[in-house]
Amino acid sequence: MHFLIRFFALLSFFINYRELAAVSSSIPKGQNIPQILKQCQKNDPKLNECLKNAIESVRPNLAKGIPELLIPKCEPLKVPEIRIIQNAGAIRVESQYNDVIIHGLSNFTLRDINVDPVSKRFRADLWFPHLQMTSNYIIQGKVLLMPLVGNGLATGNFSDVDATITIKKKDSSDVDRAHENSEKIGDIKVEFNIGSASVKLDNLFNGEPEIGEMMNGFLNNNWREITAEIRPALAESIERILYGIANQLDKKYGLNNILQE
Repeated sequence: MHFLIRFFALLSFFINYRELAAVSSSIPKGQNIPQILKQCQKNDPKLNECLKNAIESVRPNLAKGIPELLIPKCEPLKVPEIRIIQNAGAIRVESQYNDVIIHGLSNFTLRDINVDPVSKRFRADLWFPHLQMTSNYIIQGKVLLMPLVGNGLATGNFSDVDATITIKKKDSSDVDRAHENSEKIGDIKVEFNIGSASVKLDNLFNGEPEIGEMMNGFLNNNWREITAEIRPALAESIERILYGIANQLDKKYGLNNILQE
């Protein structure tokens, strides 16, 4: 079930750091906001609606990727490697996932968006009807006191997924203007809920079929409890990656420039 972490670390525009670095390196510093993204007026009484329309306008391009916005190909999204360490509560697992492939990230509904130019706070509510993932995995530890060890192919299906992302920029007084690369993003918070989930980890316990089938059944029968237990680690994984992406975008374009005076 720790396989769940890989999805939440890659919601919507979330990309692996190596992919981000490769794409962003080809874009000159200080470049204006790409024309593909519509800009909105800060004093527009329908600012939230304008921004929602701006995001919806780039949706058709998500599947093939939008290099101008540092967004790689999303259908499928490929991530070389993800490492997860969870050593708190009833779940104590170390895991690594290689050659991760995710389908369904571009097929989301933007349910709501709210931007406050004064407090520099952005919030988006997203809904994903279905996501499917595969990867090669290595895992070792305990889940709800049950031993868990194995390596092989992992598959996962997740349906009816709600996610809320909140981003807060630092005040200008908190930014170190003496350093060009000073990070300007303050807080990033992520909340989520899953409607249903199923996972399958091949080759558990060195290929013991009966024990492996039993553990897969245990994981799927208890996925809600397991998700609740590892929720802080899931959110932290998303926030950490989002933080890097948001700061990269800010360095390239200046997030304030998305809203015109």
